[in-house]
Amino acid sequence: SLSRASKIQIGSLTKSFTCTLLTILSNRRSKKDLSTTIISPQMTILDIFSLPNSLIPISVVSKSDFKDVTLKQLCEMRSGITDENVSGKYGALLYWNPGCPSASTKMQCNPDLCPDLSTGPEELQKEGVCKNSVQMRRLALVEKALKTKDEYKCGAGMGGSTKPCYKYSNVGITIVGAALEVVTGKTWEQLTIDNIFNPLGMLSGGFGSPE
Repeated sequence: SLSRASKIQIGSLTKSFTCTLLTILSNRRSKKDLSTTIISPQMTILDIFSLPNSLIPISVVSKSDFKDVTLKQLCEMRSGITDENVSGKYGALLYWNPGCPSASTKMQCNPDLCPDLSTGPEELQKEGVCKNSVQMRRLALVEKALKTKDEYKCGAGMGGSTKPCYKYSNVGITIVGAALEVVTGKTWEQLTIDNIFNPLGMLSGGFGSPE
C-alpha cells in the first residue's frame, strides 16, 4: 500500500525537468563574461557539441543533418529527431538501467542488464569516462542519433527547412540533457538535484526504478 514514504517512478515527467533545467541555466550568467548566459534555447546542436569539452567527434556533429536544430526545437519535439533514429542496443540506451553505474563510479556494468559499449568512440574512453556509465550511454545515444538522416524535414537541417511538425521524442530530450552536461561540466542527475530537487525540498527524489 502507498504511504508518505512510498516512491513512485514518474517516467516521462523527467522531460519537463530537463527543459526546466534549460530555462534555469539560460538565465545564469557566464563567469567569464557576465553579459552572456552559459546556454540559450536558441543554441544549436552544432553550437553545443563543437565546444572544446564536448566528447562527440566534431566530424559527426558538423556533418549531421540536425546540426542546426536548436535546443528549443528539441524541447518542443519539433526537431525531426525521433526514437526511430536509434535502434537495437542503442534503443536500450533511452532507458535508465540499474545495472549501469552512475558517471561518478568506475564500476563496470552487468552485461546482462546494460549494453556493452566498450567498442564506443575512442575519444570517450581516452577521456576516462566510464565506458558503461549513464553519461557514456547518453553520449553514445547522441552520436548515434546525429549520424542518422532527417527523414521528416522538421528542423533546421537538410537545406535549412523550418517545416513545423510534432514528433514525440525521448531521444531529443536526451540530447538536451547531454547538452546541459557539456556546458556545465555536471551530470544531468547532479543538475536536477542542485536546481530542482533541493530548491523545492524534494528530499526523496532520486533516479532509476524505486526499490
